[in-house]
Amino acid sequence: MQNLFPVLIFMLCNELLLSAFRALLTSVANGGSGLISAHGALFYAVYYHAELLFLVWQALAALLSLFVMLRMTGQRPRDFFSAPKDASSHSPNAPRIDKKGVYLCAQAVFLCLFFNAFSALFGAQRPARHYFLPELFVLCLCIPLIEEIVFRAVAYRELKVRTDERSALFISSILFGIHHGALLSALYGFCAGILLALFFRDHGGIRASFAAHACMNLLTLVLSASGALGTLSSPGFCAAFFGLLALSAALYLKEAV
Repeated sequence: MQNLFPVLIFMLCNELLLSAFRALLTSVANGGSGLISAHGALFYAVYYHAELLFLVWQALAALLSLFVMLRMTGQRPRDFFSAPKDASSHSPNAPRIDKKGVYLCAQAVFLCLFFNAFSALFGAQRPARHYFLPELFVLCLCIPLIEEIVFRAVAYRELKVRTDERSALFISSILFGIHHGALLSALYGFCAGILLALFFRDHGGIRASFAAHACMNLLTLVLSASGALGTLSSPGFCAAFFGLLALSAALYLKEAV
């Protein structure tokens, strides 16, 4: 577990920062706090723009947590964009697309569509917000890059060196799922973590896994902002997306044999 300690510290630090900010927003929403007067301009700014402030804080919390983790490991962000140091890795230096890559991309798309449709079907989807550009920056650039550094370039890579391929895929994906919180989000995170680790392993290292992660988040953001989730929230769409996901997974496994 020693090699996972920095990753666990990142997860704990990030959750503490987010929880503290949620508590502050709740306090303000309930009439202000000792630090923010309920009659001041700052109170109204926090009250009416709480979602935007929390979105910005998500990025700051992730950056601060990454900084803490990097200080513990003595590494720099640019270190993770080089080829893996372990001799057993066969990740290329540049992203590449072959049949396995196409099927893996299809799995990422259908996995994203299935979980979004499934969430919408049971009313668990995130409501559409009106901060598309900030969300685009935070959720499709900042957060995916940080999470790929933590969960693929650190957790998966270190586990692969010290254990075996399957254990590295499984454990790093479990951590990625836990990082996403609620049960349905955690399950989605676990499944996405496996796909992203495969992108990282076989199709260009962190550049490929970051691109896939960013595109999955972008698809979710577009579905939410466009209102398409209401159309997709039916058992038929869920079954269709799950079937396509299973088909693309079967084709990938057949090609990988």
